[in-house]
Amino acid sequence: MTGTTPQIRDYRIVKSNKVVNSKTLFTATQQKIVALGLYKLRNNPEQYEDIVVYLSEVTADADKRGGGYYERIKEGAKGLTGSSIQIENEDGSWESLSFVTHVQGKKGQGYILISFHKRVLPLLVNMQKEFTQYRYGFIYRMQSCYSIRIYELMIQYYPNIKHRSFTVERFRLLMNLERKYKKFADFRKNVLDVALKEINALTDINLSYKLKKRGRAFSEIEFVIRANSALTAIKKDRPPKPKTLELFPPQEENPVRDTNQTQESLELLPVEKEERSTVLSPVLYTRLSGKYGTEYLDFVIDKVIQKENVKSVPAYVNQALLKDYYKEDFREILTKRERVAEKRRKEEEKAKQKELADKISKAYNDFTLTLVEKYAHFVTEDDIHDFIKENSSNVFLKKYGRTLLDGKEDPKALYSLTMWFVRKYADELFPDDNDAFLVDFDNFTETYTKKTIHAPQKD
Repeated sequence: MTGTTPQIRDYRIVKSNKVVNSKTLFTATQQKIVALGLYKLRNNPEQYEDIVVYLSEVTADADKRGGGYYERIKEGAKGLTGSSIQIENEDGSWESLSFVTHVQGKKGQGYILISFHKRVLPLLVNMQKEFTQYRYGFIYRMQSCYSIRIYELMIQYYPNIKHRSFTVERFRLLMNLERKYKKFADFRKNVLDVALKEINALTDINLSYKLKKRGRAFSEIEFVIRANSALTAIKKDRPPKPKTLELFPPQEENPVRDTNQTQESLELLPVEKEERSTVLSPVLYTRLSGKYGTEYLDFVIDKVIQKENVKSVPAYVNQALLKDYYKEDFREILTKRERVAEKRRKEEEKAKQKELADKISKAYNDFTLTLVEKYAHFVTEDDIHDFIKENSSNVFLKKYGRTLLDGKEDPKALYSLTMWFVRKYADELFPDDNDAFLVDFDNFTETYTKKTIHAPQKD
């Protein structure tokens, strides 16, 4: 199979309207990677880490040698961890959210792994209303990040709403163009006109716009949205469907989109399992997933889809499963996933231990400081001599004692002396509760020593 397959073209991307209407800092490549991640996350909401995105899903040039496509995808993927979206809520509050926490790849392996931030999951899965959906094939060949952003904004309410207006200031904010293309002629040429050219050539809508002025300056952009009857992007280069696919009703080319769509309508969208069933047939897919596991079966199907010159995908998939063509690749992904999870678990455990150590350290310092404030003034010169004598084998404590005898101020020396004094004369200082105090004192000191001095250190 060459180029993009019908399965990739028909991926249904579903985004929260909050995300669509947010200010984003993504390039075209990053938007495609995120869209593919969202598609796969929707089919398996629990697996939001180490989602496999194939290079051929991101760009049509992935099956060509050279051209720097891998470096472009690599740089785009790496930049995702530092990119964010900015959401303005109806109550006036705002949020700045990072989508992706981790990306990983290796030259020559044909895919990358991405992990979404757990905090943004409510905006990505199980949406019951206020979402936008479209086919991935419409943005697959877009080169401009503005084309993808404008297409999403236009398709959000279409066909119920066929006109959409923005102030120039608001539109620049959504496109992250507050400081770029300050001359309106440059903005029009490099953003609006480029986007319209790509959208009208590649998608299911035909877009035009009108500019309105306030005084001498352009102040508002009104977009007019119509159906693109040619549908050049989806129909062009599409190979004829195999006969087995004729058993399934064709998907509607331009489904109705509404900001208040229900969960029922969302569930009607084809998900990954259903789309793979068009390759294997539902019966065979169910049987093989029961034998090999759904995740491994899906992995093998995706691998086969990327191959060229496969005459029969079902036959090749079956052979690949029987002869373990891709088992090592699958194990490698699982191993990487386990390593990332283990690393994250260790980091969380270290953070918890450090937090506990800090709390104990503070409490111990407060405890000992109270003792110094209360009892340091009871210490006499004879006590200091006894302190030096009893600690004659400890160079530091002996030095502390002589420092105090010389009348010099040294907080560490005073602290050490007072702790020795309180411990030595506890029966006189606490005549009614001597034993209880000593137990508390010893336990506190032991806990402090174990949890702070001997706490695990960072690697």
